[in-house]
Amino acid sequence: MTEAKPGAGTLVDSGEFTGLDWEDANRKMTAAAEARKIGEGTVQYRLKDWGISRQRYWGTPIPVVYCEKCGMIPVPSDALPVLLPKVTELSGRGDSPLGQIPEFVNTTCPDCSGPARRETDTMDTFVDSSWYFFRFCDPKNAELPFDPDKVGYWGPVDFYSGGVEHAILHLIYSRFFCRVFRDLGMTNLNEPFSRLLTQGMVLKGGQVMSKSKGNVVDPDDMIQKYGADALRLYVMFVAPPEKEIEWTDAGLEGSWRFLARVWRLIDQLAETIGGEGIPSAAELELNDGERALRRKTHETIRRVSVDLDPRVHLNTAVSALMELVNELYAFCGRTECLKIGQQSDEVSRVGTVERIATVAVLKEAVEALVRMISPFTPHMAEELWEMLGHAGGVVAAGWPSFDEAVAKAEEIVIPVQINGKVRARLTVPADTSEDQLRELALADPQVTRHLEGKTVRKVVVAGGRLVSIVAG
Repeated sequence: MTEAKPGAGTLVDSGEFTGLDWEDANRKMTAAAEARKIGEGTVQYRLKDWGISRQRYWGTPIPVVYCEKCGMIPVPSDALPVLLPKVTELSGRGDSPLGQIPEFVNTTCPDCSGPARRETDTMDTFVDSSWYFFRFCDPKNAELPFDPDKVGYWGPVDFYSGGVEHAILHLIYSRFFCRVFRDLGMTNLNEPFSRLLTQGMVLKGGQVMSKSKGNVVDPDDMIQKYGADALRLYVMFVAPPEKEIEWTDAGLEGSWRFLARVWRLIDQLAETIGGEGIPSAAELELNDGERALRRKTHETIRRVSVDLDPRVHLNTAVSALMELVNELYAFCGRTECLKIGQQSDEVSRVGTVERIATVAVLKEAVEALVRMISPFTPHMAEELWEMLGHAGGVVAAGWPSFDEAVAKAEEIVIPVQINGKVRARLTVPADTSEDQLRELALADPQVTRHLEGKTVRKVVVAGGRLVSIVAG
Protein backbone atom coordinates (compact mmCIF):
# COMPACT_ATOMS: atom_id res chain seq x y z
CA MET A 1 0.00 0.00 0.00
CA THR A 2 1.41 3.39 -1.01
CA GLU A 3 -1.42 5.60 0.27
CA ALA A 4 -4.40 5.54 2.63
CA LYS A 5 -7.66 4.34 1.09
CA PRO A 6 -11.25 4.39 2.37
CA GLY A 7 -13.34 1.27 2.86
CA ALA A 8 -12.50 -2.34 3.69
CA GLY A 9 -8.92 -3.52 3.40
CA THR A 10 -6.57 -6.48 3.71
CA LEU A 11 -4.32 -7.18 6.70
CA VAL A 12 -0.56 -6.78 6.34
CA ASP A 13 2.25 -7.66 8.77
CA SER A 14 -0.26 -9.54 10.97
CA GLY A 15 1.32 -12.95 11.32
CA GLU A 16 -0.98 -15.83 10.49
CA PHE A 17 -3.74 -13.39 9.55
CA THR A 18 -1.74 -11.54 6.87
CA GLY A 19 -3.58 -11.40 3.54
CA LEU A 20 -7.07 -11.85 5.00
CA ASP A 21 -9.81 -9.31 4.37
CA TRP A 22 -10.93 -7.58 7.55
CA GLU A 23 -14.20 -9.50 7.95
CA ASP A 24 -12.56 -12.91 7.59
CA ALA A 25 -9.70 -11.78 9.84
CA ASN A 26 -12.14 -10.60 12.49
CA ARG A 27 -13.81 -14.01 12.66
CA LYS A 28 -10.54 -15.95 12.69
CA MET A 29 -8.92 -13.68 15.27
CA THR A 30 -11.94 -14.12 17.55
CA ALA A 31 -11.83 -17.91 17.12
CA ALA A 32 -8.08 -17.91 17.84
CA ALA A 33 -8.56 -15.87 21.01
CA GLU A 34 -11.26 -18.29 22.22
CA ALA A 35 -9.08 -21.34 21.39
CA ARG A 36 -6.18 -19.88 23.39
CA LYS A 37 -8.58 -18.90 26.22
CA ILE A 38 -7.49 -15.29 26.11
CA GLY A 39 -10.79 -13.79 24.91
CA GLU A 40 -14.17 -14.50 23.41
CA GLY A 41 -16.56 -12.98 20.91
CA THR A 42 -19.59 -11.09 22.15
CA VAL A 43 -22.23 -8.68 20.85
CA GLN A 44 -22.98 -5.49 22.75
CA TYR A 45 -26.32 -3.75 22.41
CA ARG A 46 -26.87 -0.08 23.20
CA LEU A 47 -30.62 -0.60 23.65
CA LYS A 48 -31.20 -1.20 27.37
CA ASP A 49 -34.37 -1.56 29.47
CA TRP A 50 -36.55 1.45 28.73
CA GLY A 51 -38.73 3.15 31.35
CA ILE A 52 -41.43 4.63 29.13
CA SER A 53 -43.82 6.00 31.77
CA ARG A 54 -44.16 9.66 32.73
CA GLN A 55 -46.16 11.26 35.55
CA ARG A 56 -47.88 14.04 33.64
CA TYR A 57 -51.24 14.95 32.20
CA TRP A 58 -50.38 15.27 28.52
CA GLY A 59 -49.16 12.26 26.62
CA THR A 60 -50.43 8.93 25.32
CA PRO A 61 -52.35 7.04 28.07
CA ILE A 62 -51.06 3.58 28.93
CA PRO A 63 -54.06 1.28 28.17
CA VAL A 64 -54.00 -0.78 31.37
CA VAL A 65 -56.41 -1.10 34.35
CA TYR A 66 -55.78 -2.64 37.78
CA CYS A 67 -58.39 -4.93 39.33
CA GLU A 68 -58.06 -6.32 42.88
CA LYS A 69 -59.49 -9.59 41.67
CA CYS A 70 -57.94 -9.99 38.19
CA GLY A 71 -54.74 -7.99 38.56
CA MET A 72 -53.30 -5.92 35.73
CA ILE A 73 -55.56 -6.16 32.66
CA PRO A 74 -54.98 -4.55 29.23
CA VAL A 75 -57.78 -2.43 27.86
CA PRO A 76 -59.50 -4.47 25.07
CA SER A 77 -59.16 -3.33 21.47
CA ASP A 78 -62.81 -2.32 21.14
CA ALA A 79 -62.35 0.14 24.04
CA LEU A 80 -59.39 1.90 22.47
CA PRO A 81 -58.23 4.58 22.30
CA VAL A 82 -58.18 5.64 25.93
CA LEU A 83 -58.89 9.38 25.78
CA LEU A 84 -57.44 11.99 28.09
CA PRO A 85 -60.01 13.87 30.17
CA LYS A 86 -60.34 17.62 29.81
CA VAL A 87 -58.77 19.37 32.77
CA THR A 88 -59.23 23.06 33.51
CA GLU A 89 -56.78 23.26 36.43
CA LEU A 90 -53.71 21.34 37.55
CA SER A 91 -52.90 21.24 41.27
CA GLY A 92 -49.14 21.14 40.88
CA ARG A 93 -48.84 18.64 43.76
CA GLY A 94 -46.12 16.66 42.01
CA ASP A 95 -47.89 13.34 41.52
CA SER A 96 -49.53 12.33 38.25
CA PRO A 97 -52.24 14.89 37.37
CA LEU A 98 -54.42 12.12 35.95
CA GLY A 99 -54.44 10.42 39.38
CA GLN A 100 -56.28 13.46 40.74
CA ILE A 101 -59.27 13.02 38.40
CA PRO A 102 -61.67 10.39 39.87
CA GLU A 103 -63.85 10.15 36.77
CA PHE A 104 -60.79 9.08 34.78
CA VAL A 105 -59.18 6.84 37.41
CA ASN A 106 -62.29 4.88 38.47
CA THR A 107 -63.44 2.37 35.86
CA THR A 108 -64.57 -1.26 35.54
CA CYS A 109 -62.50 -4.36 34.89
CA PRO A 110 -62.81 -5.66 31.31
CA ASP A 111 -62.74 -9.27 32.62
CA CYS A 112 -64.96 -9.39 35.71
CA SER A 113 -66.80 -6.04 35.38
CA GLY A 114 -65.82 -5.25 38.95
CA PRO A 115 -64.32 -1.94 40.14
CA ALA A 116 -60.88 -1.17 38.76
CA ARG A 117 -58.36 1.63 38.70
CA ARG A 118 -56.99 3.00 35.45
CA GLU A 119 -53.22 3.52 34.92
CA THR A 120 -52.47 7.21 35.44
CA ASP A 121 -48.97 7.38 33.90
CA THR A 122 -48.60 8.39 30.26
CA MET A 123 -46.07 7.16 27.73
CA ASP A 124 -42.80 8.90 27.02
CA THR A 125 -42.97 10.95 23.82
CA PHE A 126 -40.19 8.72 22.45
CA VAL A 127 -42.86 6.06 22.05
CA ASP A 128 -44.75 8.27 19.59
CA SER A 129 -41.66 9.55 17.78
CA SER A 130 -40.40 5.99 17.31
CA TRP A 131 -43.10 5.14 14.78
CA TYR A 132 -44.91 8.35 13.72
CA PHE A 133 -43.47 8.08 10.20
CA PHE A 134 -45.41 4.81 9.74
CA ARG A 135 -48.62 6.58 10.74
CA PHE A 136 -47.88 9.39 8.29
CA CYS A 137 -48.25 6.80 5.51
CA ASP A 138 -51.84 6.08 6.60
CA PRO A 139 -53.00 8.90 8.92
CA LYS A 140 -56.77 8.35 8.72
CA ASN A 141 -56.91 4.63 9.44
CA ALA A 142 -59.45 4.10 12.23
CA GLU A 143 -58.98 0.32 12.42
CA LEU A 144 -55.18 -0.18 12.45
CA PRO A 145 -52.12 1.87 13.34
CA PHE A 146 -51.32 1.72 9.61
CA ASP A 147 -51.95 -0.37 6.52
CA PRO A 148 -48.89 -2.56 5.73
CA ASP A 149 -49.41 -2.05 1.99
CA LYS A 150 -49.34 1.73 2.33
CA VAL A 151 -46.20 1.60 4.46
CA GLY A 152 -44.66 -0.69 1.86
CA TYR A 153 -45.52 1.83 -0.87
CA TRP A 154 -44.24 4.95 0.91
CA GLY A 155 -41.51 3.50 3.11
CA PRO A 156 -38.80 3.45 4.11
CA VAL A 157 -38.08 7.14 4.71
CA ASP A 158 -35.68 8.20 1.95
CA PHE A 159 -33.83 10.88 3.91
CA TYR A 160 -33.97 11.60 7.64
CA SER A 161 -32.43 14.73 9.15
CA GLY A 162 -32.48 15.22 12.91
CA GLY A 163 -30.60 16.80 15.75
CA VAL A 164 -27.43 15.13 16.95
CA GLU A 165 -28.89 14.89 20.46
CA HIS A 166 -31.33 12.28 19.08
CA ALA A 167 -28.70 10.33 17.20
CA ILE A 168 -28.66 7.50 19.74
CA LEU A 169 -31.90 6.90 21.65
CA HIS A 170 -34.49 8.07 19.14
CA LEU A 171 -32.86 6.25 16.25
CA ILE A 172 -32.31 3.06 18.20
CA TYR A 173 -35.94 3.11 19.36
CA SER A 174 -37.14 3.74 15.79
CA ARG A 175 -35.18 0.78 14.47
CA PHE A 176 -36.43 -1.33 17.40
CA PHE A 177 -40.08 -0.46 16.66
CA CYS A 178 -39.56 -1.20 12.96
CA ARG A 179 -38.20 -4.66 13.76
CA VAL A 180 -41.08 -5.35 16.19
CA PHE A 181 -43.63 -4.33 13.54
CA ARG A 182 -41.84 -6.58 11.06
CA ASP A 183 -41.88 -9.54 13.43
CA LEU A 184 -45.60 -8.96 14.08
CA GLY A 185 -46.28 -9.05 10.34
CA MET A 186 -47.26 -5.37 10.24
CA THR A 187 -44.55 -4.40 7.72
CA ASN A 188 -41.92 -5.96 5.50
CA LEU A 189 -39.39 -3.21 6.18
CA ASN A 190 -36.19 -4.07 8.02
CA GLU A 191 -35.08 -0.46 8.49
CA PRO A 192 -37.18 2.69 8.95
CA PHE A 193 -34.77 5.09 7.19
CA SER A 194 -32.65 4.71 4.06
CA ARG A 195 -30.36 7.65 4.79
CA LEU A 196 -29.60 9.71 7.89
CA LEU A 197 -28.05 13.10 8.54
CA THR A 198 -27.55 14.18 12.15
CA GLN A 199 -27.18 17.94 12.23
CA GLY A 200 -25.00 19.85 14.67
CA MET A 201 -26.02 22.32 17.35
CA VAL A 202 -26.01 26.12 17.21
CA LEU A 203 -23.75 27.51 19.95
CA LYS A 204 -23.43 30.96 21.49
CA GLY A 205 -20.32 31.72 23.47
CA GLY A 206 -19.18 28.12 23.08
CA GLN A 207 -22.32 26.73 24.73
CA VAL A 208 -25.58 25.27 23.46
CA MET A 209 -28.25 27.97 23.44
CA SER A 210 -30.43 27.77 26.54
CA LYS A 211 -32.86 30.14 28.24
CA SER A 212 -31.35 29.24 31.59
CA LYS A 213 -27.92 30.35 30.34
CA GLY A 214 -29.29 33.54 28.85
CA ASN A 215 -27.51 32.99 25.53
CA VAL A 216 -30.53 32.48 23.28
CA VAL A 217 -30.79 34.36 19.98
CA ASP A 218 -34.42 35.27 19.27
CA PRO A 219 -35.13 34.23 15.65
CA ASP A 220 -38.05 36.68 15.49
CA ASP A 221 -35.63 39.56 16.12
CA MET A 222 -33.26 38.29 13.45
CA ILE A 223 -36.08 37.83 10.93
CA GLN A 224 -37.39 41.31 11.69
CA LYS A 225 -33.97 42.83 11.01
CA TYR A 226 -32.56 40.65 8.20
CA GLY A 227 -35.44 38.52 6.91
CA ALA A 228 -36.13 34.79 7.08
CA ASP A 229 -34.15 34.02 3.92
CA ALA A 230 -30.93 35.60 5.20
CA LEU A 231 -31.31 33.67 8.45
CA ARG A 232 -31.81 30.37 6.61
CA LEU A 233 -28.86 31.05 4.32
CA TYR A 234 -26.53 31.92 7.19
CA VAL A 235 -27.30 28.77 9.17
CA MET A 236 -26.71 26.59 6.10
CA PHE A 237 -23.60 28.45 4.92
CA VAL A 238 -21.64 28.91 8.15
CA ALA A 239 -20.59 25.24 8.52
CA PRO A 240 -21.26 21.69 7.27
CA PRO A 241 -24.70 20.59 8.55
CA GLU A 242 -23.27 17.84 10.76
CA LYS A 243 -20.94 20.26 12.58
CA GLU A 244 -21.63 22.59 15.50
CA ILE A 245 -21.70 26.28 14.60
CA GLU A 246 -20.87 29.35 16.66
CA TRP A 247 -23.50 32.02 16.19
CA THR A 248 -22.37 35.51 15.19
CA ASP A 249 -24.56 38.44 14.18
CA ALA A 250 -21.78 39.55 11.80
CA GLY A 251 -22.08 36.30 9.88
CA LEU A 252 -25.83 36.80 9.48
CA GLU A 253 -25.23 40.32 8.22
CA GLY A 254 -22.79 38.93 5.66
CA SER A 255 -25.47 36.60 4.30
CA TRP A 256 -27.88 39.52 4.10
CA ARG A 257 -25.35 41.57 2.12
CA PHE A 258 -24.84 38.69 -0.32
CA LEU A 259 -28.58 38.44 -0.95
CA ALA A 260 -28.69 42.21 -1.45
CA ARG A 261 -26.01 41.82 -4.16
CA VAL A 262 -28.08 39.14 -5.87
CA TRP A 263 -31.20 41.30 -5.75
CA ARG A 264 -29.50 44.39 -7.16
CA LEU A 265 -27.88 42.46 -9.98
CA ILE A 266 -31.08 40.74 -11.10
CA ASP A 267 -33.14 43.89 -10.63
CA GLN A 268 -30.88 45.63 -13.19
CA LEU A 269 -30.69 42.65 -15.56
CA ALA A 270 -34.39 41.70 -15.52
CA GLU A 271 -35.47 44.14 -18.22
CA THR A 272 -32.67 42.96 -20.53
CA ILE A 273 -32.89 39.18 -20.05
CA GLY A 274 -36.45 38.68 -18.78
CA GLY A 275 -39.30 37.14 -20.70
CA GLU A 276 -39.38 34.84 -23.71
CA GLY A 277 -37.96 34.99 -27.22
CA ILE A 278 -34.25 34.90 -26.35
CA PRO A 279 -32.47 32.00 -28.09
CA SER A 280 -30.55 29.38 -26.17
CA ALA A 281 -26.88 30.09 -25.58
CA ALA A 282 -26.14 26.58 -26.89
CA GLU A 283 -27.32 27.65 -30.35
CA LEU A 284 -25.11 30.75 -30.65
CA GLU A 285 -21.50 31.52 -31.45
CA LEU A 286 -19.88 32.73 -28.23
CA ASN A 287 -16.78 34.81 -27.65
CA ASP A 288 -14.21 33.92 -24.98
CA GLY A 289 -15.91 35.87 -22.18
CA GLU A 290 -19.37 34.47 -22.94
CA ARG A 291 -17.99 30.95 -23.18
CA ALA A 292 -16.23 31.36 -19.81
CA LEU A 293 -19.44 32.54 -18.09
CA ARG A 294 -21.42 29.67 -19.59
CA ARG A 295 -18.78 27.20 -18.41
CA LYS A 296 -18.98 28.70 -14.89
CA THR A 297 -22.78 28.39 -14.96
CA HIS A 298 -22.75 24.71 -15.88
CA GLU A 299 -19.89 23.97 -13.49
CA THR A 300 -21.88 25.61 -10.67
CA ILE A 301 -25.01 23.61 -11.48
CA ARG A 302 -22.93 20.42 -11.33
CA ARG A 303 -21.24 21.41 -8.04
CA VAL A 304 -24.43 22.48 -6.30
CA SER A 305 -26.35 19.41 -7.52
CA VAL A 306 -23.69 17.07 -6.13
CA ASP A 307 -23.33 19.07 -2.91
CA LEU A 308 -27.07 18.83 -2.22
CA ASP A 309 -27.37 15.17 -3.19
CA PRO A 310 -25.64 12.90 -2.41
CA ARG A 311 -23.05 14.85 -0.38
CA VAL A 312 -25.44 17.15 1.57
CA HIS A 313 -22.67 19.77 1.84
CA LEU A 314 -24.96 22.78 2.05
CA ASN A 315 -22.20 25.22 2.96
CA THR A 316 -20.07 24.46 -0.09
CA ALA A 317 -23.18 24.64 -2.30
CA VAL A 318 -23.74 28.21 -1.08
CA SER A 319 -20.05 28.97 -1.68
CA ALA A 320 -20.44 27.83 -5.29
CA LEU A 321 -23.42 30.16 -5.73
CA MET A 322 -21.40 33.05 -4.32
CA GLU A 323 -18.65 32.32 -6.83
CA LEU A 324 -21.18 32.40 -9.66
CA VAL A 325 -22.51 35.76 -8.46
CA ASN A 326 -18.96 37.13 -8.38
CA GLU A 327 -18.42 35.86 -11.92
CA LEU A 328 -21.65 37.53 -13.07
CA TYR A 329 -20.58 40.86 -11.60
CA ALA A 330 -17.17 40.57 -13.25
CA PHE A 331 -18.72 39.63 -16.59
CA CYS A 332 -21.18 42.52 -16.48
CA GLY A 333 -18.37 44.90 -15.67
CA ARG A 334 -16.66 43.83 -18.91
CA THR A 335 -19.77 44.28 -21.11
CA GLU A 336 -21.90 47.17 -22.27
CA CYS A 337 -24.93 46.21 -20.17
CA LEU A 338 -23.84 47.08 -16.62
CA LYS A 339 -21.19 49.00 -14.80
CA ILE A 340 -20.31 47.84 -11.28
CA GLY A 341 -18.72 50.22 -8.79
CA GLN A 342 -15.20 49.40 -7.64
CA GLN A 343 -15.77 50.27 -3.98
CA SER A 344 -19.40 49.24 -3.55
CA ASP A 345 -22.08 46.94 -4.84
CA GLU A 346 -23.92 49.75 -6.64
CA VAL A 347 -25.09 48.81 -10.11
CA SER A 348 -26.16 51.32 -12.75
CA ARG A 349 -27.31 50.85 -16.35
CA VAL A 350 -25.01 52.52 -18.84
CA GLY A 351 -26.18 51.14 -22.16
CA THR A 352 -27.80 48.26 -23.97
CA VAL A 353 -26.48 44.87 -24.95
CA GLU A 354 -25.88 44.62 -28.67
CA ARG A 355 -24.78 40.96 -28.73
CA ILE A 356 -27.69 38.55 -28.43
CA ALA A 357 -25.16 35.92 -27.29
CA THR A 358 -24.34 38.05 -24.26
CA VAL A 359 -28.04 38.27 -23.38
CA ALA A 360 -28.40 34.50 -23.84
CA VAL A 361 -25.54 33.51 -21.54
CA LEU A 362 -26.65 36.06 -18.93
CA LYS A 363 -30.21 34.73 -19.06
CA GLU A 364 -29.01 31.13 -18.68
CA ALA A 365 -26.73 32.02 -15.76
CA VAL A 366 -29.19 34.21 -13.87
CA GLU A 367 -32.14 31.84 -14.24
CA ALA A 368 -29.98 28.92 -13.10
CA LEU A 369 -28.83 31.02 -10.12
CA VAL A 370 -32.40 31.79 -9.04
CA ARG A 371 -33.48 28.16 -9.36
CA MET A 372 -30.45 26.92 -7.41
CA ILE A 373 -30.80 29.48 -4.63
CA SER A 374 -34.49 28.72 -4.11
CA PRO A 375 -33.96 25.84 -1.59
CA PHE A 376 -31.90 28.21 0.56
CA THR A 377 -33.91 31.43 0.12
CA PRO A 378 -37.37 30.41 -1.12
CA HIS A 379 -39.16 33.72 -0.57
CA MET A 380 -36.61 35.86 -2.37
CA ALA A 381 -36.23 33.32 -5.17
CA GLU A 382 -39.95 33.45 -5.92
CA GLU A 383 -39.83 37.24 -6.14
CA LEU A 384 -36.80 37.16 -8.44
CA TRP A 385 -38.37 34.50 -10.66
CA GLU A 386 -41.45 36.66 -11.14
CA MET A 387 -39.21 39.70 -11.72
CA LEU A 388 -37.63 37.76 -14.60
CA GLY A 389 -41.04 37.46 -16.24
CA HIS A 390 -41.98 33.90 -15.27
CA ALA A 391 -45.35 32.73 -14.00
CA GLY A 392 -46.10 29.58 -12.05
CA GLY A 393 -43.38 29.86 -9.42
CA VAL A 394 -39.72 28.89 -9.33
CA VAL A 395 -40.45 25.52 -7.72
CA ALA A 396 -42.55 24.50 -10.71
CA ALA A 397 -39.64 25.44 -12.99
CA GLY A 398 -37.62 22.50 -11.69
CA TRP A 399 -33.92 22.08 -11.08
CA PRO A 400 -31.53 23.26 -13.81
CA SER A 401 -29.54 20.68 -15.78
CA PHE A 402 -25.92 20.94 -16.83
CA ASP A 403 -23.92 19.88 -19.85
CA GLU A 404 -20.85 17.92 -18.75
CA ALA A 405 -18.90 19.01 -21.81
CA VAL A 406 -19.67 22.69 -21.18
CA ALA A 407 -18.87 22.42 -17.48
CA LYS A 408 -15.47 20.88 -18.11
CA ALA A 409 -12.61 23.31 -17.65
CA GLU A 410 -10.48 23.99 -20.73
CA GLU A 411 -7.41 24.51 -18.56
CA ILE A 412 -6.51 23.35 -15.07
CA VAL A 413 -3.78 24.25 -12.59
CA ILE A 414 -1.64 21.33 -11.37
CA PRO A 415 0.50 21.79 -8.21
CA VAL A 416 3.94 20.19 -8.35
CA GLN A 417 5.41 18.95 -5.06
CA ILE A 418 9.01 18.06 -4.32
CA ASN A 419 9.34 15.94 -1.18
CA GLY A 420 5.94 17.12 0.00
CA LYS A 421 6.40 20.88 -0.61
CA VAL A 422 4.70 22.72 -3.48
CA ARG A 423 7.43 24.22 -5.66
CA ALA A 424 5.55 25.04 -8.87
CA ARG A 425 2.14 25.13 -10.54
CA LEU A 426 1.45 24.06 -14.11
CA THR A 427 -1.39 25.58 -16.18
CA VAL A 428 -2.23 22.90 -18.73
CA PRO A 429 -5.14 21.76 -20.96
CA ALA A 430 -7.67 19.70 -19.02
CA ASP A 431 -7.02 16.61 -21.15
CA THR A 432 -3.25 16.54 -20.54
CA SER A 433 -2.09 12.95 -19.99
CA GLU A 434 -0.16 11.74 -16.93
CA ASP A 435 2.97 11.14 -19.01
CA GLN A 436 2.80 14.68 -20.33
CA LEU A 437 2.34 16.03 -16.79
CA ARG A 438 5.48 14.20 -15.67
CA GLU A 439 7.48 15.68 -18.55
CA LEU A 440 6.15 19.20 -18.02
CA ALA A 441 6.78 19.04 -14.27
CA LEU A 442 10.39 17.92 -14.65
CA ALA A 443 10.98 20.59 -17.31
CA ASP A 444 9.55 23.46 -15.26
CA PRO A 445 12.27 26.01 -14.30
CA GLN A 446 11.13 26.23 -10.66
CA VAL A 447 11.25 22.44 -10.38
CA THR A 448 14.66 22.06 -12.01
CA ARG A 449 16.05 24.73 -9.70
CA HIS A 450 14.90 22.81 -6.59
CA LEU A 451 16.18 19.51 -8.01
CA GLU A 452 19.76 20.72 -8.52
CA GLY A 453 22.19 18.27 -6.93
CA LYS A 454 19.44 15.73 -6.23
CA THR A 455 18.41 12.45 -7.81
CA VAL A 456 14.79 11.99 -8.85
CA ARG A 457 13.65 8.69 -7.35
CA LYS A 458 9.95 8.72 -8.19
CA VAL A 459 7.38 10.91 -10.00
CA VAL A 460 3.75 10.21 -9.08
CA VAL A 461 0.70 11.81 -10.74
CA ALA A 462 -2.18 11.66 -8.26
CA GLY A 463 -5.53 11.51 -10.01
CA GLY A 464 -4.45 13.99 -12.67
CA ARG A 465 -4.60 16.75 -10.08
CA LEU A 466 -1.15 16.69 -8.46
CA VAL A 467 2.41 15.84 -9.46
CA SER A 468 4.56 14.58 -6.58
CA ILE A 469 8.32 14.22 -7.02
CA VAL A 470 10.44 12.26 -4.57
CA ALA A 471 14.12 13.25 -4.76
CA GLY A 472 17.19 12.84 -2.61
